[in-house]
Formats: sequence, C-alpha cells, structure tokens
Amino acid sequence: MGFSGYSQLGRARVRKTWLTLRRVIAVAELIGLPRAAVIVQANAASQSRPFRSDLEPIDEDPYSEQNQKAEVWESICAIDRITAMMCSLPIATVNFPLPVRPIIDMNGEVILQSFIHRLFNIASRVLELDDIHTQKKSIPELINIVMATDQELQTLAQAPAKSWWQEHGSQMSKEALFQYWHSYFTIRTHLRLALAYEHDQRFLYNFMTCFSACQEHAKRYISLRPLLPAGFFASSIVDLQAFTAIVFLLLATDESKTASSSVASRQNMNAQQTRGLVDQAVETMELAAKRTGNGSARHGVDAIRSLSSLLRQPSSTEGQQVSLLLPLIGRIHVSRKAGGSGRQNQVDPYMSNQGEEAPRDPPDGYGADSAGSNYMDPDLINPLSYSMEIPEDYLFFTDQSFGAEQWLTWTN
Repeated sequence: MGFSGYSQLGRARVRKTWLTLRRVIAVAELIGLPRAAVIVQANAASQSRPFRSDLEPIDEDPYSEQNQKAEVWESICAIDRITAMMCSLPIATVNFPLPVRPIIDMNGEVILQSFIHRLFNIASRVLELDDIHTQKKSIPELINIVMATDQELQTLAQAPAKSWWQEHGSQMSKEALFQYWHSYFTIRTHLRLALAYEHDQRFLYNFMTCFSACQEHAKRYISLRPLLPAGFFASSIVDLQAFTAIVFLLLATDESKTASSSVASRQNMNAQQTRGLVDQAVETMELAAKRTGNGSARHGVDAIRSLSSLLRQPSSTEGQQVSLLLPLIGRIHVSRKAGGSGRQNQVDPYMSNQGEEAPRDPPDGYGADSAGSNYMDPDLINPLSYSMEIPEDYLFFTDQSFGAEQWLTWTN
C-alpha cells in the first residue's frame, strides 16, 4: 500500500492517493488496528513504571499479533502524515499521534524513524495553523500555538549534534531530506505572522525566525536539488517548498530598500547577500528543470523572475500587475498597489539585541499586547495583492496536481 501511494504521488494523482488512503484507514479501524496500538503503548508504559502490579498483563513478544497490528497502524499513520505534509491535505489520523521514542541511540547516532515521526507530529500542528487563520481566532491564541510549535521544532533541532545538521556528501540521503523539511516547517510556522510584521512590528521575532529559516532552506535546496534522481516522487514538492522560501526572501529584501532606517539596519538581513542566495536557488531550480524536464520547476523559475521584475519596478501612482503561472497551483494575477507600501515608520523595539542569527527566544512580554493587532487586514500587510483563477476543473479534483500552498491565501 505504501509503495502504491508513493507511486501515485509521483504521478501527482492526489485524489486517488487520498481516497485510497482514507479507505485503508477505515478498514484498519474496523479490524481494530488503532486499539492494538493503544494496548501496546499502554503495555510499554506499564513496563517502564517503577512499581507495577504482577497481575498486569505484559506482551513481551515483539512478533505477537498485537505488536504486528500496532506496527501496521503506525505505518499507516506515518503515510497519512507524509501525504498531508506534502500535499496540504487534512490528516485522517490526527487523533492518533505517532509514538514518541528516543531520537538518539546509545552510540550517539540519530534514529531517523524517530526523528521523522517527531517531525510528522509537529507537521500536523503546522497544518492546524491554517485552520486557525481561516477561523480568525484571537491573536494571543494564535501566538501561543505558533510559539509552542516553534519550541517543539527547536527541541527537535537540538537533539542531534550540530555536525549532523551540516551539509556534507555528494549523494542523496534521507538525512538531507528530513533536514530540508524541518526548515520548511519552521517557515510555515512563522510565515503568517512574519508577513504581518510590516504592519505590526511586535511580530519581529516571527519575521526574523522565518527569514533565517528561509535562508537556510534556500541553501539546503541548492545542495539537495541536484542530488534528487529524475522521477523522484517528491521533486515537485521540494521545488514548491523552495519557491515559498524564495518568494519570502524576495519580498523581505525588496521591502528593506524602501524601509525606515530601523528596519533597513537589520544586521542579519544583508539584502545583497540574500539576493545572491536567491539567484543561486533560482539557477538550481532552472538547471533541475532542464535536467529532468520538470514542468513545475520551470513554472517556478518563470514566476520568481516575473515577480522579481515587478518588485524592481519603481513605485508609481498607477497600479502594476503581472500574471504568474505557479508550480502545482495555477495562474494568479499579482498587482502592486499604487503608492507603494503602507508601512508604518515605527522603531523596532528589539533591534539593538539582534546578532548574526535570528533570535532563538522571543522577547519578554511577546504577544502580551497583541489583542488589538489588525494583522488580518490585507491592505496593511503587504504592498502586493493578488487574485487567483480557480478553473471549474480544479487541479485537485482532476488528479492533475497537488493542493495549493496555504501561504498564497494569506496575502490577498
């Protein structure tokens, strides 16, 4: 079932994959796989207790029927989460978190299955953030969830040694892909508030963390993308995730050119260096399109260059517009509002504390005075606006493409 699902993902047959997975989950629930997993976890917890009743049943046979059922259910949950993670689809097994196991073994090596399972659990909460945005929950509630997710990502990042995170090797590895996804979900966690920072500078921590994660993500894309084999099932998703980071870097560096002096003086946001990184990432995407014939990579390159051209145009009293064909999403029309940005010339309250890296901890009192923030106002978030063409034969329902990235719905 797992091989079939990934093969369909490789052909971008999302609807069939999603429906097949839902059927598998329904059958698994009917035959009691979730219950078996709960029993096995309860047995494991009872064995770890210092005082345990001798009357408690213990299943020590790893090949028992209950353990086999639990392993099958764990695999189903993992496939459900990776499908949701890559395609931005609802998680059917959200009420069954993957078991939390040690990430580092006795030899100090990273247990990749434990690492990715922990990342999948975090990813499910990142996807929940999209629902919170659409439900227009209060700012304090949103901040609490964002910061809790950020803390989990930091804890996961600190588990392996620093050397594990370094880019090395000239061959494709699972470690490189998992590290790439970790930086992507850091971006997704902070992206909404990072975009709102230009209106409300109390979201500085989110902006700086997202910006740093986008830089790291672009660097990892440059080293990872040439290693992906032709026909790799997630290559288009890798391109789209890089597209998200590149566009954010474009917007951030463009805004720094016309920003107030306090914003332009960000120590870790060298605009020229960042634009050079963006150029490298775009060149990598272009080479991937030529090498593999990947249409999504080609559309991504065209869209990025068109958007970059729009941003380089001087502000005018008349609106400017460009039409973009985005990879795996469709066509959108991006317009630049007349008169440029509605940025407020406020002084960054925490700028004097910024170093070479994004802050790892939010400033004291972060989010305490955010109840009145109108961060949802699209006219205040960004000088760009967009409209999207939604065809009657929307790509998801015709099996032609993956679901849309949620950030595109955040800056209308």
